[in-house]
Amino acid sequence: MSIQRFGILLFGVLFLFCVGTAAAEPQMHLQTGTAWLVAGSDGTSTVTSTVTDSDGAPLAGQSVAFSCDPALGTVSPSTLTTGTDGTATATFRAGTRSGTATITATSGYLDENDVPQTVSSSCDQMIDHATPYRLAALEYESEITVGSTTAIVLAMEDRYGNRVDARKVAETVRFQVGSPGGRAGTSDGSDYADDVVLPVDGNGDVTADFRADQTAGENIVYVSFPGTIPAATLTIYGLGNAAAASMTSSVAPYADPVPWVPADGASRFTITYTLKDAYGNPAGGRAIHVETSLSDEDPKVLTSNSDGIVMFTYGPKESTGTVTITASLKDDPSVTCSQTVEFTNTAPVNMLLSANPQSMPSRDVKDDMTAEIRAKVMDEKGNRVMGETVTFSLSSINTAGYTATTPPELVEASATTDGDGYAVVHFRPGAFTRDPSDPAYSNTATGTCEVVAVWGDVSRTLPLTWKNYPYLSVSTAVDPETVEVNGTVNVTLALKGDGWALQPDPIDVVLVVDRSGSMLYDNPDRMHSVREAAKQFVGSMSSDRDRVAVVSFGRNGYISRPGSSSGISTSYINNNYVCPVTYSDYATVDSDLSSDAAAVDTTLDSLVPDHGTPMRHGLYKSVSELVSDGRDDAVKAIVLLSDGDYNWYGDPLARGYQGSSTPTYYNDPDSRYYYYSGLSHAEQNMATYALDHDIKIYSIGYADSISSGGRSTLRTLAETTGGKYYDGDAANINEVYSQIAGDLKTEAGVDTMMDLSFENVEVNGVSVPGDDVFAYQYIPGVSTNIASWIDNETGHYDPVPLHTEDQTADWEDDQSLHFAIGTVRLGQTWTTSYTLTVLKDGNINVFGPGSTISFNGGAESLTLPDTFLTAVPDLNSTGIMNATLDLVEPLQRVGSGPVTDFLKVGWQLNYTGNYTATQWLSYSTDRGKTWTPFLTMTPRPAGERDEVASLDIRSLAAGRYLVRVDATAPDTRSDRIQLIDEITVGDLQSNKIRLE
Repeated sequence: MSIQRFGILLFGVLFLFCVGTAAAEPQMHLQTGTAWLVAGSDGTSTVTSTVTDSDGAPLAGQSVAFSCDPALGTVSPSTLTTGTDGTATATFRAGTRSGTATITATSGYLDENDVPQTVSSSCDQMIDHATPYRLAALEYESEITVGSTTAIVLAMEDRYGNRVDARKVAETVRFQVGSPGGRAGTSDGSDYADDVVLPVDGNGDVTADFRADQTAGENIVYVSFPGTIPAATLTIYGLGNAAAASMTSSVAPYADPVPWVPADGASRFTITYTLKDAYGNPAGGRAIHVETSLSDEDPKVLTSNSDGIVMFTYGPKESTGTVTITASLKDDPSVTCSQTVEFTNTAPVNMLLSANPQSMPSRDVKDDMTAEIRAKVMDEKGNRVMGETVTFSLSSINTAGYTATTPPELVEASATTDGDGYAVVHFRPGAFTRDPSDPAYSNTATGTCEVVAVWGDVSRTLPLTWKNYPYLSVSTAVDPETVEVNGTVNVTLALKGDGWALQPDPIDVVLVVDRSGSMLYDNPDRMHSVREAAKQFVGSMSSDRDRVAVVSFGRNGYISRPGSSSGISTSYINNNYVCPVTYSDYATVDSDLSSDAAAVDTTLDSLVPDHGTPMRHGLYKSVSELVSDGRDDAVKAIVLLSDGDYNWYGDPLARGYQGSSTPTYYNDPDSRYYYYSGLSHAEQNMATYALDHDIKIYSIGYADSISSGGRSTLRTLAETTGGKYYDGDAANINEVYSQIAGDLKTEAGVDTMMDLSFENVEVNGVSVPGDDVFAYQYIPGVSTNIASWIDNETGHYDPVPLHTEDQTADWEDDQSLHFAIGTVRLGQTWTTSYTLTVLKDGNINVFGPGSTISFNGGAESLTLPDTFLTAVPDLNSTGIMNATLDLVEPLQRVGSGPVTDFLKVGWQLNYTGNYTATQWLSYSTDRGKTWTPFLTMTPRPAGERDEVASLDIRSLAAGRYLVRVDATAPDTRSDRIQLIDEITVGDLQSNKIRLE
């Protein structure tokens, strides 16, 4: 064994070193004598340090220093010298902190170069927590949905604040559960039971997975702790707010098979839906979607109260009918429930009488003519009443001054009101003589009578008129017929040029067709398109009263083959034109005025185009034909078509100066014109020549090759004579000819005016100022819209396309709507629709007594038929009516300073229902984990908006208090508010219960 020397050296920190000759590093081993100590127990453990040389021989006299974390314990003495056995023994005393105390022993020595070195060794002393003393943490949800789970997490500590963990021994906590249905429990990891013992984990936590009972109510969890911790009772409320699995409904008043109330404007239904979850508990706080079968009622989303109830009222109504109310769960629409209710009529008290039409042709004019007489029986609210018998008769029949061959009659003498409340019979007008030799014959014979409707003690009369001469007819409609006050109605009127006995005047018309060379252009060529459209025009004329002539203008002389220099194939010409042909003049009357449509068509097919455009001469020949052969009682017209600017014979309007007798010389539009010796100077203008003989010119500029000056000439020719100008092409030429044909038909009514007066309106048989009854509404695209169309033997077209006009200024001026309709032709329908807001309830005759339709310069007039609507108060406001309940934030303390006897809180409650709301107040001293009810109260009287309540704390422990308010009512959802901040009550320092 080598000899070492030891000494003491100082390197910043004082160490004891072994002084001697250089040697190998000493060895050190440290151990404790006790595996576990308990914090705060003052328990000790022996700490032994052994120092040896490299061969394992003890080193005596070696200085050893001991150290450890003072928070965990102390080593005493802290410095020792090893004895002959090489050991140094100290005592470790545990502190109040649990954990692992690492104890270190250190010794110094000099190496072979006399350089100071150290050697050390460590060991761990385990310190367990002391006896469980109190709860360190307790977290859980105090309110959960029935049947659902939540975690109860707790931690314990000893009196020194050490966490009770499972490092030495795993203490256990016992959970015992009681519940309304006995089905609550905590989990042991495999199943739920009502008595479970669970250990703490390595972190000192105990986690119990708690499942609430399937029945709503309190679940009591009794928790037993080890050590001196007192048992705790936890209350976990199972709330009835699970997803609804079923929904049932009830209605009051109830009747089988359909519940009903009178449509009296006061009676309501109360509809109650009960929502339950899968376990049969009330499903509170669940949303349902409720809608009705009425399209004008908005659906609503309503929420069940804490009892799973959704209650609302429906109605009242002042119109009869059935309504189906359907509710479905918002989060599961498959759960649904429907209820049908009915609003029934009250006792019948009123009757309205109307006829359609009121004015009609006599039976000698229209043998199958009938008018529909309608008596509507209603209750006091204007609702239709079915099953009532109404009798009808005629009185005051007057055909004075005329020979009546057949009296008027009713087809039926009585009728029973139908589902719409109408009793309907039919009236046949009388007939007048058609013998012109009869001294009392008149072509303007008129008869009148009154139709009398009797129902019980109620009698109504209505005048009827029949005539044997033509006139316009009018029909009216109002939609809807029943409307709520402040609602809108659309009123529609239609005038028809049907004029039962109306026959148009005969027509004498000349088709003037350009046969210049350019008419061969296009494919198919222009002449082909024009003559096919012209033949359609001819076909629209009446064969027994109308006549058509054909005049064409172009080459004078022989045409062997048209378009010979144009490159058009010979086969095409041969298939479409009859050649050769010779024309005797630059303009020729190819067919005299004739009613033989086939012959006129043949003439059109024989036209052969070639060379210039002597339009002036064609017009001269056309006017002259009508002057010499036109009938005095006929509508006379010329339809002129050209695809180019005029040339030979010069300007048709004679705007240049008189030239010589060579027609081809005048091919300059601004130069001279050919002078017709048989006409006056003014009539050298072909427009004047036509106008002087009541001839209208309709002109068609065909193709884009016409200059602007040429089109202007065609337009002037037409508009000067009262005709029209058209741009034509292959695509629209058929339509152009059809429109001209329709325009030539005799007008059924000219200068037609309609004045709708609302200055006074009849409401329930009493005249009321119109501005108290109606307000006009301008709605772009809707009101007032106007349109007109013609459907007759010439086809269909729209002289007045659908458009909207703003008549606000017209209405505000005199509470009237004025319509300058103009001409209504045979087969034409003119219609308008406008919107009115209804301001007053009652049975309203839509048109005031000053409303008239006049035509033919005011010589003829029409009376608008009685047209009724029924207005009732506010239908839309009487649908689904759900109350509201709101606890208005915030709930707050009333007053200030220390709370020594009463804790006073205030809040606001808004409740709009018809029941009594109930409010429950509770307090909590454990930050909302457990709530103790202390007061049940109803809302304060109306007008006292603020709610106030007091908690008597004189017998309660000091602490930090929360207060909450729950409110509910049968007919609305529940609500809750809570103090935002805890309020300190009493002296916390004197409170022995730990509050942290």
